[in-house]
Order: sequence, then structure tokens, then C-alpha cells
Amino acid sequence: MASETLTDYERRRLENIRRNDEMMASLKIHLKAKDLSSGIKTKRKEIKGENPKPEKKPKTEFPAATRRSLRLLQKPPELPSHSDGPIRRRECLSMREAHVAGTSSNDQQFIDTVMTMSHKALLSFSPKKRGKEDGGCCFNRGSLVLREENVASVLPGLISNVGFFPSEERAMIVVGDKPGNVGFWDADCEEEEEEGDGIYVYGPHSAPVSGISIQPFFLSKIITSGYDGLIRMMDVNKEMFSMVYSGNDAIFSLSHRPHDIESLYFGEGKGELKVWNERASKTLSSYTLHTGRINSIDFNSINNNLMATSSSDGTACIWDLRNINPRHPKSLKRVHHQRAVHSAYFSSSGNCLATTSSDDKVLLLSGNGFEDITVISHNNQSGRLSSFRTSFIMVLKLEEPDFGSDDKVLLLSGNGFEDITVISHNNQSGRLSSFRAIWGWDDQHLFIGNTGRAVDVISTVDRTTLSLESPYMTATPSWLAAHPYRIGVLAGATAGNGRQLHMEPQALTDYERKRLENIRRNDEMVASLKLHLKANGLSSATKIKRKGIKGYNSKPEKKPKMQSPIVIRRSLRAQGVPPDAATANGVEEDLIPSPQKLTNSPSHSNHPIGKQECFSIREAHSSGTSSNDRKFIDTVMNMADHAPLSFKDKRRGKEDGDCFTLGSLVLKPDNVARLVPSRIFDVGFFPFEERTMIVVGDKHGNVGFWDADCEEGEGDGVYVYGPHSAPVSGILIRPVLTSQILTSSYDGLIRLMDVNKEMFSLVYSNNEAIFSLSHRPNDVNSSYFGEGQGGLKVWDERARKASSSYSLHDRRINSIDFNSMNNNLMATSSSDGTACIWDLRNVDPSHPKSLKMVNHQKAIHSAYFSPSGNCLATTSLDNKVGLLSGASFDNMTMIGHNNQTNRWISTLRAIWGWDDRYLFIGNTKRAVDVISIVDRTTVSLESPYMTAIPCRFAAHPYRTGVLAGATAGGQVYMWTAK
Repeated sequence: MASETLTDYERRRLENIRRNDEMMASLKIHLKAKDLSSGIKTKRKEIKGENPKPEKKPKTEFPAATRRSLRLLQKPPELPSHSDGPIRRRECLSMREAHVAGTSSNDQQFIDTVMTMSHKALLSFSPKKRGKEDGGCCFNRGSLVLREENVASVLPGLISNVGFFPSEERAMIVVGDKPGNVGFWDADCEEEEEEGDGIYVYGPHSAPVSGISIQPFFLSKIITSGYDGLIRMMDVNKEMFSMVYSGNDAIFSLSHRPHDIESLYFGEGKGELKVWNERASKTLSSYTLHTGRINSIDFNSINNNLMATSSSDGTACIWDLRNINPRHPKSLKRVHHQRAVHSAYFSSSGNCLATTSSDDKVLLLSGNGFEDITVISHNNQSGRLSSFRTSFIMVLKLEEPDFGSDDKVLLLSGNGFEDITVISHNNQSGRLSSFRAIWGWDDQHLFIGNTGRAVDVISTVDRTTLSLESPYMTATPSWLAAHPYRIGVLAGATAGNGRQLHMEPQALTDYERKRLENIRRNDEMVASLKLHLKANGLSSATKIKRKGIKGYNSKPEKKPKMQSPIVIRRSLRAQGVPPDAATANGVEEDLIPSPQKLTNSPSHSNHPIGKQECFSIREAHSSGTSSNDRKFIDTVMNMADHAPLSFKDKRRGKEDGDCFTLGSLVLKPDNVARLVPSRIFDVGFFPFEERTMIVVGDKHGNVGFWDADCEEGEGDGVYVYGPHSAPVSGILIRPVLTSQILTSSYDGLIRLMDVNKEMFSLVYSNNEAIFSLSHRPNDVNSSYFGEGQGGLKVWDERARKASSSYSLHDRRINSIDFNSMNNNLMATSSSDGTACIWDLRNVDPSHPKSLKMVNHQKAIHSAYFSPSGNCLATTSLDNKVGLLSGASFDNMTMIGHNNQTNRWISTLRAIWGWDDRYLFIGNTKRAVDVISIVDRTTVSLESPYMTAIPCRFAAHPYRTGVLAGATAGGQVYMWTAK
């Protein structure tokens, strides 16, 4: 018998049992026992998948010990810790990592099968389980048979959920079990095609799987929930498991609203319902609907605002989502059982509701107000098994069942659901999964498991029960699912090693064959009219035509927020503590004072690379890109082989740049690509004249490359790697060594990407964040970087140590630049509101003194010399662009420009073009502002293909008129001359 609510002690006890199971599985005792006993036992015909009845463990020589609970021993229970599971800490893992080794089928066959079904999926889900008017009455319950080949052992544990893929092309079953495994069985797999047994098992959870959701138009995305408090999405196309939601409480149910692909509804903890929005990646609503756990969630197919929930508190409710008060929710209809209610589902017609309870009753509610109740008896007692449930899988019905734990099945029907029918049934299942009755392919039959190893078919017309028995059914089916498209295809799941029973109709009548033929003809006629293509053409005519963006997925899954204990935030003023002097003047949007904060964040501590000394390029490759490593390596090495022996920047003074005209810059749709998943902090070009390759660094520590000259047959030319665990602050490529890329980050690391060796190596490591990185022209042995609060260090690569260290500013150094004519002159900008010019020959480490200092009212984010070296441009948050010129940079001019950005967009930085006439800077109206140094005017470059604000820019050092702009969404826009 299932208790109504789990106490803290019971939850801890279940966690201890789970740990013991994992320990036994790690010792592989089952496999050893099987090897020992295989020689003395009769060889039995193999059943697909895992052995449904593993051999008993050999007796140990240790004396038998009487098990006594902690309560009897008067000891406190151990606290459960979900973090012990190896997957719990992982936000993303590949399908190969989650694959369970006990199955013989390969991942590629499963991926190909699912992707084929996904390509053939309908644009809108239209299940073919209908009522009498659609021919559902042609189904004869006596025609169901169970064949020997339709039995398979899919999962090793107690099955807690089962369902069909909503595809007419293929019969594929998906199940979840108690240890947290998710199994797939391709029942249409052909043995002669050497496809294996069609069974694929993965382990995305560390606790029982409570829900599985598959959108009919996104068959390649399977969403699962578990008692471990996680919701994961299995993206078959990307071959990845990603974490959608993480909470501290167990999740007991999962569902989606019809025709709403952005929201997930799940029951968490004790009676709490949450609504998760995938687009916003956060919980939009939270309601406390019951006093016990919510076991099922279902929506009315006709009126999506009506939602039915069942709970272990013995009630099932109907809610109107338009009128739910989060503080005091009030239901439209409430049904009471004597024990826990395990399911409550609407019929496909939306006119009925069915509940299943452990009080051996199935209640059917019907009528205008769901007032008519019919009680059908059935033994629904399951003990520690999954409870019997009535499950509607997109079925059109006039009456619909709702199950609980009081051995009753309730059917609510009628216009107002005021008609309630109570059907008695033995719902007791001992240690099996609790029984759940489901509707078939019409309104006349309910299917529910029988403890006598049979399937009970309850007629809602005359209230009679017919049992379907078979010699191949050697276990009690507790969970059932009806195929939404194929009439007469029923799946039953058991508690014995995850066995699946697949029943099919014995023969089709003439009427059924004619009906299927008519359906096939209608589908062919619709396909011949090409309605889907015409609909796409009409919709495209009303929207702005936009070319598909290359590279990284335009909307990557956001990482779920780290779940931590709720702490009430109190300001320093309320605590009576004086403010911090470092932040008294305000905090900048991208300021991270010290990586000590980063080390405590999940993005840093859980980063797979961390502070490893060396790792291969393949290990750091991001799975979000389709391009391969080999093509990238060959391209970079080809550029390195043809690199010049010395660097000559063609961006010089007016004499070399007069040929450039501002009006010649255009943005083509092919020159837009998404390189990285998040906000870009730095962007630059490879210093190579023969090929255009762009490199960027983003907020999450990714470094992306885009080969803009890549041909169509060579992929999209985008390559993404993750060498850091915090924002990338600087990227450095020396012209004579293009195969070596230096990157710095807020995590305090400087890494060298050696493409020739195909390795990432650690160059420098410290506890302070690094905010800027640069190199002195014609000096290949030194790197200059700004670290911590105003510190500048010079790293000597030959000595492998910092040769010099200076404290130049009071706050972080945002940029470092060198004069192209006089390499001894260096410009720095800082968040302390100053920009300075230094002579490296005369800088005293103890008391450094600058040649020139420029003051702004707010933080300065850049200070760059012009190509000729005669001017210096600064960009500040005080909405000013400073311009210094003259022999000693004595002439100061301030040009007004809106440099304000929010916390989600990188700060704007003005850069020089290919001469001393123009500055390029971003515009918050999704444009590029070009400031003329001659007449102090500003011209905006706009394009319909620029859909985001460009915040960071880079000009190609060799190709005049090639400009790259980076956005907060990971996109790069490359402007070229006509």
C-alpha cells in the first residue's frame, strides 16, 4: 500500500536503498552470479535486451544478519545527497556518456531512426484514436494477441513510466525506471537488417523517472523528469542530454500543454505545481494545489485552459488556468477518494475525466459540471509498485477515467463533468509499479493491469471486465500505453527487469482495411496539393526574409541556475556596516573584481577543463558546432606556412588609406554567422592577407573561429572551443606565428592554443582576474596583460615567468595598446576614469609616471593609437570619445556619443579603421556609427541583416574595407567594401 505522503525518514530510507543498489551495481555482482550459475542451469531461450530474470546471487559465507531499521536502532537517519550521483553535477552530457553498457544496440542506429521519424513528423499533432464517429468502435477487444517476438526486457529496474513515440511511421516505445534509466524499444526493428534488438538504454537521472514528454512536432527532443529534482532534455539531433531545470525537491509528474511548445508543467515537492518557460529558462508561475505530491497532470484537448491534477492527498481536481490565484487557488471540481489518487486524465473529446485510486475504484466523471459519477471496482493495490493509472495519450473519448489508490476507477463525463461513474477494480500490486488504467482507441474500453498476469479490459458501456491472457506474459503489467496512431497496438510495462509487452490485433476486418485505405488516400491527396509548401510561402511573404545564420545554434539552451539554500538578502545599510570602498562609486556591468568569486560559482568549479596544464583540441571542442577539427587545423596550418616573416600593418596613415570610401561598406547576408553561444568580449582577425578568419571570445570562456572564406561544401567554417571557465578578456595572434593563439580570461589563466600540436597548454596562472592582453610589435617573446586592480605584468616566454610588474592604475586595466611607429609608447585605459601613455624605457616599477594622462568622469574601456601612431582615441561611459593628437598628444578633443549599455551587452569601444580619418563604434539602434575625425560628424551604417547591437569591432589588418562587429548574442557581422 502506498502512503499518502512520504516523511523525511522515508525519503532518507529510500535514498539509502538507492545508494545500496548503486554500490551493488558497481560491484557487478549480478554478472558474476550469472557466470557461476550458467553452467549448472538449463539454457533458456533468450529474450531481447537484458535477461528478464537474472540468476540468483550465490550465498555468501558470512552469517545471515537480521536487518533492523534505523528507527528500531534509535539512530537518526542519514540525510540524502543527490549530488553523489555522477550525473547530478553534469549540466550537459553526451548520449555516449549516458549510454548503459548492458545494451547491445548502438547509438547511431537509434539516432538515425529518431531523426527519420522527426523529419516525417506532422506540423500539428492529430492522433487517430477517435470515438465511434471515426471508426473507433470497429476495434474488438478480443482481437488483441501477444506474440513471442513482441516481448522484450528494456530496462533493468522497476518501470515508472511508459509511452509511444507520436509517430505513425514506426512503433517505438520509451520507458523510465526506478534507477533513473530511460529506455527505447524500436518494436519495428528488423533482425535480418542487422539492426540489433532495437533496445537503447541511457541513464540521465540518479532517481526514478517520473515523467516523459515528447512533442509530436519535435520527436528528436525527449524531456524527462526524475525524483532527483532534475528535468533533462535529450536532443537526439545534437546527441546530448542537457539540464532544463534543477531543484532540491523531487519531481513526481511532468506534462505539456497542447500546442504550447515553450512551457512545461511539473509537480514538485508536496503539492506544488510549477510552470517552466523554456524560452525564458525560468519558472514563470508556482502554485500550491494539494497537500500531498502531485502524481499526474493532464490538459483538456478542447479547452487548453482546463487542467486536471491527482494527488496523494486523496483528491483529484480540475483547474481553470485563467482564474488560478497563486496565493489561494480554487478548483472548478474536486473528487475525493479514500486513499491516494495516482492519475486523473481528460478524455480526448474533453467531455469526461477518469481517476484511479488505491481504494480499488475507478471513477468516471461526466456531465456539464462533471457531476455524474460512476464507480467501477478494480484491485488497484500496489504497495511499493507503480500505482495503476488511467492514462490518456491523445485519445478522443466521451468518458475518461481517473485513478487513485482506493481500488476505484472514476469516470467523469457530461458537458459539465457532473456525471461520475465509480468502477471497482483490484488496484493492489504489491511491489509492482502501481496500476494505471488507460483509454484504448474508442470510448468503450479501459485497459488496466491485473495481478494475475493479465490485462483487464473494462467496458464503460456495460461495466464488464474481460481479461487478456497469454503464456508469454510472465509478469504483471502495471503501466500501459496505447499507440496514438495504430489501432490495436498496446504496450504494457512490468516491474520485472523492465519487461515490455507489445500486443497487436489478430486481424483487420474489411471495414478497418477500407478505413485505413481511405486515410492513406487522403494523406496522398494532401501531399499532392503541397499545402505545407504553400503555407510556408504565405508565411514567408508576411515576414522579413532572413537568411539562415551559420554556425552555433542561434538559441542555445541556457544553463539552469545553481540551486542553493534561500538566503534573505540584507543590505550593508540594514546591517549597520559601512559600504565597501571598492564599490562605493558604483559597479560596472562587466566588472568582476576578483576570480575568488568565480571559483565558487558552478561555471568555474564544475568546468570540465578547470586548471589542467594541457589538454587536446578535441577535448575542448564544443558539441554545438557541426564543423570538424581537422578542417580547422589544416586551414590554420596552411596560413602559418605562408605567413610573412615580419608583420607590416597596412593600416597606416592617409597616404595608404585614401582609396577607402565610407559609402562602399555593405553587409551581405552570407557575412553573418553565430560563432559562440553567449556575449562576445573580444574579437579580432587573423593577421593573414590571403584568407579571412575571425576569432572571438565569449562570456562563458569559449573561443570561436569563423573561416569567412570557407566554401559551401566545406561546412559552415565555424569552430568553437572551451579553454576557459570565465569570460575571455583578450586574444593574441602574432603575425609570424599564426598557428599559436594566446587567450586570457577572468579565471586568471593565459592559455596557448598550439594548432600544430593540437593542444591547449597553460602559460600563466594566478588568483587574480586578467582583464586585458596585448603584445609589443616585433617582440615575439613578451606578452603584456592587465591583472587585478590596476596591475600590469610582462610575461617572458623564454624564461617562463613574469619579468616585470607595475601598478599603473587604481582600478582594473581594460585595454593595452602600442604605438605602431614607436614601440616604446604604450597606452592603457582603466576603470578609475583615466587613460595614460607610458614610455616603457622610463617606467619606474616603484613609482611609475606617465607621459600623458586623460581624465574622464567615468570608467574608460579603451584607448587605442591610430594606424599612423599620431592620434589616440579613448572611449568612456561618460558618453564621450576622447581624441588626442599633436606632437606630444597635447591637443584634446571630446566627441559626444551614447556609450551607455545595459548589463547584458558588452561596453562599447571605438576602434580605428584603415587610416586616421574614421573611428568605428557601436550604436544601440543596431547600427555602426562612423565618426569622422576631420569634421567631427557621425554617419550610421545600417542593414536589415543586423538584428543585434554590435558592441566590439575589429578591422582587418591587411584587407581595406573588411570590418567585423560582434554582439551580445554571439553573432558576428562582417562588413565588406563593394
